[in-house]
Amino acid sequence: MIKIEKTEVMGFDPAIRGMRNPMNSWDKSDSGICKGGDDGIGCSNCASAYLTPGESTCGHPYDHSFQIGTNDYGLMMKLVKGGPVHAKFRRMIAVYVDITAPLYWWKEFDTYKVGTVANSCSTMHKIHAKEFTIDDFSHEHLIVENGVNYIDMVGWLQKQIDVLNQWRLTYLDVDKSPISAEAQKRYWWQMIQLLPSSYNQKRTVMLNYEVLAGIYPMRKNHKLDEWREFCQWIVELPWSEIITKNKRWGGCKMEDTCVCCGEYVPEGRMVCYSCEELSCKNLNMTPNSYQKAALRTNNNKLNFVEQLQNGIMGLNGEAGECIDLLKKHIFQGHELNKEHIAKELGDIAWYLAVSADAIGYDLETIFQMNIDKLQARYPEGFDTGLSIHRKTNDI
Repeated sequence: MIKIEKTEVMGFDPAIRGMRNPMNSWDKSDSGICKGGDDGIGCSNCASAYLTPGESTCGHPYDHSFQIGTNDYGLMMKLVKGGPVHAKFRRMIAVYVDITAPLYWWKEFDTYKVGTVANSCSTMHKIHAKEFTIDDFSHEHLIVENGVNYIDMVGWLQKQIDVLNQWRLTYLDVDKSPISAEAQKRYWWQMIQLLPSSYNQKRTVMLNYEVLAGIYPMRKNHKLDEWREFCQWIVELPWSEIITKNKRWGGCKMEDTCVCCGEYVPEGRMVCYSCEELSCKNLNMTPNSYQKAALRTNNNKLNFVEQLQNGIMGLNGEAGECIDLLKKHIFQGHELNKEHIAKELGDIAWYLAVSADAIGYDLETIFQMNIDKLQARYPEGFDTGLSIHRKTNDI
């Protein structure tokens, strides 16, 4: 169980100013007040206009709210594509949120120490403040009936809760009597060391978009429901594509229908309004746009390790299909079916996209890493000697 509430996001304006500093390009900044009077950026220049039907409206009310302009949005996405070193502006976009979650989830969340601050309800000082109830614990996956190979685990949890409440009452009774502090602490220890990791703790957390960019790719397919719900909350944050790297507009050069649902998509759009998938058959495809389209058919129930296993095994399996086609051509007299090989190579591309996503990489980053490695290994082009005598750690 996880409860996420009271979310506040701030800092887009100073983040954009800082983003413009390295190239002194402040005059190109176009973010500001949408529908905000003479100094407003205007609906047609609001980046949100690309996310709603019609070229002339962005859907914002006349509320003098700060909105991102198209120029700033484009630069943001370019810097995000360059990785954390270039996307430093994300560190300046702060998020405040109240989260109630079990201790076993907080144990994993606490690995993200850099860029986070949290104040929690204290189990040390206030564990005795109220009676323990079943709703104080995450138990939605516990078995609730007796069977041949299992027993009522909710009942077992309730027994543990009853024991905790007994020690709580003992502690409170002792608190009213002139007994030694050491004896009182002994009863307190019973509650502390018996407390299950499913106990739900509330914390008010401050973090930023850069921290969330590190969390999202590694946790979005996690086996814990809490992490998947947390990542869905990330997706629902303002301008979350800065975190997730999912493009939301631009790229399509002509009218078309959505690849997924067949709905009409106007010129200049990339996302279908009906199903929110990549929209255009005539899209000038990039490795990353292919990866996004490919992941539409990924099994989202797999955690990242299972997804990686599926991807790596699939790469080997589809490569084997290509080998078999070539074998039949060379040794068995079959015609070389190039179209069949092309389709198998497409399947290899799908498994490559899935494998890359499982480890938190987009395809363009992986492709660039490969080109950089080959450039360092063969600065003047392929060389047999350099191939045989590789440098240390050249993999």
